[in-house]
Amino acid sequence: MTRLGDRLAELDVLLNNLDNESWGKIPSDVLEKIKENKNVNYKWDYDDGVAFEDHNINNDTLILFLLIVYKYIANDEEKEEIDDILKSNSIEYDKTYSADIFTSEMPSQDAEIHESDEKEEDNKLIEQKDTFLLKIKHFIMKLFNKN
Repeated sequence: MTRLGDRLAELDVLLNNLDNESWGKIPSDVLEKIKENKNVNYKWDYDDGVAFEDHNINNDTLILFLLIVYKYIANDEEKEEIDDILKSNSIEYDKTYSADIFTSEMPSQDAEIHESDEKEEDNKLIEQKDTFLLKIKHFIMKLFNKN
């Protein structure tokens, strides 16, 4: 629960730095649940003087923030942009990691596993995840730069 509590504390800080119009669109019961469940002993400061992209924001916090934005704040055009980001991530993931198991030749149980191949696959996943999160961060950055 501590980890979720920490993420909710960060989310609370981000939400409190939204402009009044955006913040006012979030239902009070949602804001109350965040406050009730955040880790009050965890301190994370958001400095208005530092560019949004330069803050060390946890990836889970970015996703939680994006969900709040999508559900309560974003207009139709912004929702479409978020959908495009999510869709492109799904397509990239499918291109990189899907295989037709009915036509692909399965390795035998005796086949040697090549460590370098595993590392390459791990690197692709990390790169794909970084690209996705970077797109989300850029989208959220635009919200903060509207202020």
